Amino acid sequence: MSCPFVPAGGALSQQGKAIPIMHQYKPEVIGGVDTHLETHVAAVINTNGQILGTGSFPATLRGYQQLVRWMNGHGEIQDIGI
Repeated sequence: MSCPFVPAGGALSQQGKAIPIMHQYKPEVIGGVDTHLETHVAAVINTNGQILGTGSFPATLRGYQQLVRWMNGHGEIQDIGI
């Protein structure tokens, strides 16, 4: 038994024909972070300046990781200002 060749960006139908896979659209977003000794307060806006969310995160390695995951959850990060 062997695996069929699957073209990049697609899959094969039962008839062996290539089927394109749609990629999920992620809107472009911009992040901002107000840094403090124990916590960082972050905001995410879209490219029209609309606030998509704000959050507070511990100033620790885990907090930084949470902040980045949270920002990525809003869209494709284009820039971050501190």
